[in-house]
Amino acid sequence: MDSKMQVISSLIKKELAFMMSSKKWNLGILGLFYMVEGIPYGIHEKFLPTFLRSRGHSYSSVTLMSGLQFPWIIKGLWAPFIEILGGHMQWLCLSLILLGMSCLAACIISLNKLQELSMVLLTMSIFVAILDVCVDSIVLKTFPEEELTVANSVQVVLYKVGMWVGGTALLVILEYLSWNMSFILLAILYFSTAAVATIHGASTPQDSKELQKHENRKERNASLVSIVQDILKIPGTKTLIGYLLLCKVGEKGAVTMLPLLLMDKGMSIQSLAFWNGTVCQSLSIMGSFMGGRLVVKNKLDLIKKLSFYERLRTFIVLAQFIFVTCWDIYEPVYSTNFVFHGIGILSLCALNYVGGVITVLIFTLMMMSSKMGPLEAQSSHLNVMASVEIIGKLMFGMYTGSLVDTVGFPTGFAVFWCSSFLSDFVGKKLMEV
Repeated sequence: MDSKMQVISSLIKKELAFMMSSKKWNLGILGLFYMVEGIPYGIHEKFLPTFLRSRGHSYSSVTLMSGLQFPWIIKGLWAPFIEILGGHMQWLCLSLILLGMSCLAACIISLNKLQELSMVLLTMSIFVAILDVCVDSIVLKTFPEEELTVANSVQVVLYKVGMWVGGTALLVILEYLSWNMSFILLAILYFSTAAVATIHGASTPQDSKELQKHENRKERNASLVSIVQDILKIPGTKTLIGYLLLCKVGEKGAVTMLPLLLMDKGMSIQSLAFWNGTVCQSLSIMGSFMGGRLVVKNKLDLIKKLSFYERLRTFIVLAQFIFVTCWDIYEPVYSTNFVFHGIGILSLCALNYVGGVITVLIFTLMMMSSKMGPLEAQSSHLNVMASVEIIGKLMFGMYTGSLVDTVGFPTGFAVFWCSSFLSDFVGKKLMEV
């Protein structure tokens, strides 16, 4: 009997190992990781601005809260040290457990105490930044170059699904469940994902060469200076840094401030959650899916396609500037706001779709650039480039509320349009590299 049980156990283990080594399983696990990673970002970007503005906070206070995402800026510095201090799968499991504990901590705070809420969101940002470093590094190691486009499409689409869960879904759920119960459910999700990651890591055999390389990396004691030097040696990195600092600035300002303007002009939170949350987020996901299906022959072909969508985005932000200016002028004359609401939502839908395409193309561009460097520098290069992109939109996004509070919406959207135009101009310089 014991021998039969051992045989059955051995067969089950072999079947699990085969299943977990398959491409579809790896893509499914990757999608799960990116979905739970997107939830805290959705809380910051979709839930928090609407929630705080509905409670009477100023535009400046609302946008300054995005500074809680600061750990994302320095995640590129953590990548090599995570590599040295331990395997990515171990850090991934640990970060998921800590995210679950952060959700449990959120259950015991009061929504009226902004300081307590800020501390919980800051800790979540720290742990999710570590999670992002681990998942990106695992993707680079797991998928060959010819499969990166598919993996990248799965990444962006499922990440945005997570954003929807943390943004629109959370706003809707709070209509039926308490804050405490909502975050208990999130904690269960993170703990369950950590269990899946643990099983997946234990069932995936590690190559002896990878283990030896990891040991050699530990012995090397790489310094920050040498890491930066390796990154800057990769062709086109300096121009890419300049582009990434600007690529999302104008779009970030527009998608943050226009929904708040619509709410101030009479649109209900429920309507805004549906249109700006569910509909716009669905269009963003659709754009990311279509971006992943674009046939890209090489890096130059990718940059040409990216430039086309950059120009389209610049036109949409220009149309929003004209729309906001006209609304500011004609609202005292025409008291019916539903037409303006419809035009505003339509422009947000267009911007989210185009922004979804651009996001996939930008991340594919970063991966292609990282693949041009030496193997030991690729993970660090990718994470540093991702950090640079976040620095641009986060630092600008923190002060969009102050900008609008100071100069008004029409001038603010003029700045957003100029930023989009400048991003398109710098992006064209990538063709010359």
